[in-house]
Amino acid sequence: MTGRPVVLPAWATAQIEERLNRGLGDSGATLGQTIIEVDRAGAPQVRLRIVALFDARDVRIATLNEVRAALSLPELMRGVVVPSDLQVSGAQITVRRS
Repeated sequence: MTGRPVVLPAWATAQIEERLNRGLGDSGATLGQTIIEVDRAGAPQVRLRIVALFDARDVRIATLNEVRAALSLPELMRGVVVPSDLQVSGAQITVRRS
């Protein structure tokens, strides 16, 4: 599995999205695709593609082409997801005047 990206099935991405939204309060997010891989050093990484962020009125406020997170292996072994590094690519935001 090292160095080989694995695209998670849609149902797994939906579960990740549901858990993420529970932590966002009144805001929300949708995920297009989830990819996992292990780098050469053995560190697990997760890539979320086409991440849309919504405000409390369900209005899209940002789209992120990709969010990449390197995960802490010791924490993951304890069942806790803790990013040790986070990268965002291709961010687009929506600005509205009221």
